[in-house]
Amino acid sequence: MKVMRRDCQRLRNTGRVGLGLIIALGLAACGGGSSQSGSKISNPVNFAVLAGYTSANAAAAAGLLNGAKVAQYLINNNGGISGSKVQLIPEDDGFDPIDAVTVVRKVIALDHASVILGITGLDYQNALPIIEQNKVVDFNTIGDPSVDRTVRKYTYSVGVSDALGGAAMAVQASKMGYKKIALVFDSTLGSQGFVPAIKFAATKLGLSIVAVPTVPQTAPSYQAEVQQVLQSSPDAVLMQLQPPQVGGFFKDWTAAGGTQIPIIVSNEALSDPEWAPAAGADEAKNHITAVASISNVATPGGQLFVNTWKQLFNSPYAFFGAYAYDGETLGALAIEAAGSSDPTVFQPFVDDVTSSATGHTPCDTYQACSALLKAGKKIKFSGVATALEFNQYHRVAADFGVYQPPLTATEAGTLLSTIPAAEVSAVS
Repeated sequence: MKVMRRDCQRLRNTGRVGLGLIIALGLAACGGGSSQSGSKISNPVNFAVLAGYTSANAAAAAGLLNGAKVAQYLINNNGGISGSKVQLIPEDDGFDPIDAVTVVRKVIALDHASVILGITGLDYQNALPIIEQNKVVDFNTIGDPSVDRTVRKYTYSVGVSDALGGAAMAVQASKMGYKKIALVFDSTLGSQGFVPAIKFAATKLGLSIVAVPTVPQTAPSYQAEVQQVLQSSPDAVLMQLQPPQVGGFFKDWTAAGGTQIPIIVSNEALSDPEWAPAAGADEAKNHITAVASISNVATPGGQLFVNTWKQLFNSPYAFFGAYAYDGETLGALAIEAAGSSDPTVFQPFVDDVTSSATGHTPCDTYQACSALLKAGKKIKFSGVATALEFNQYHRVAADFGVYQPPLTATEAGTLLSTIPAAEVSAVS
């Protein structure tokens, strides 16, 4: 079917409405999909940023987008990708597996995205096969351990698996000398992904799990769950609760006298600025620590990320923002190294620019890495969240940071110590 350029533009302007019908009627004739101009870098280079901007986790989505904006600023203000500008295309997928299908098809077919950033929650379930089929590079933060050994060519997880996150929480409990632990994880898939890993690590570390209450996603009261934990007399509690649950749970926790028990939480206390304030300032300051894979904020590259975020938004960086920043910077370097924004051309360079092989010079900012590439050097790019050492499944291991969570929405978490990746892997 012949489609003229003006007709293609009209189709693109229809937005999401009727997108499935548009594709069925022959959108490929408009140059849809990931097709690029072969060995050249388009200008601009489109990076789609998919997240649930209007979901219950909108704060995490906003942090993801701001991280992408930090990378965009640093790339474009340092010459772009071999002269081409980065253009961001935010799209709201609701962190939902059904909505994500429409959005992914749109950014591939209409926006010609070279890179997709995001896919962090349940939205990945139907989206990844579409991304893989259309040969577009995606940098995601999928925590679900069920995909840990799934081979996909074009999708990379720049965040760690919840299996490693759970193991890291257990390691921290052991390091603190705790022997009896209670697990307070809500019933969502994202939270339950931690539990098997914690149980497995606990057996290796000699920890006893004394309570595992069933915590509903929504409830008028958490008194029964709180009492089950307190009656088990744990040395510490390992926890992940969604932000809307935190205030109600800690209200009942405080009323029942649980405030002296140490709590180790997942990255939720860092990804949502309202998490720790909802738990209460005294609890967050004196009894709660958070374990998260972001451990490179003190490096020169990490400080550039933190300071640029502050400059652009006048606020502390958001946890999920580091992942988008890493993915976008990595994608830009792979495109520059390949001399092409066609994902089928630059995909192998994602592994090349993160390789620690002999002859690869370490670097941790776009400016430094780009200068090395222009000088004909091989590079090893390390991110803010992790060192970006991908295994055969395009998953990463990482050192973990132990943080005091931010006490207000205008603060950042404070890095207290680091758990080496080897200690986590040993019990996972």
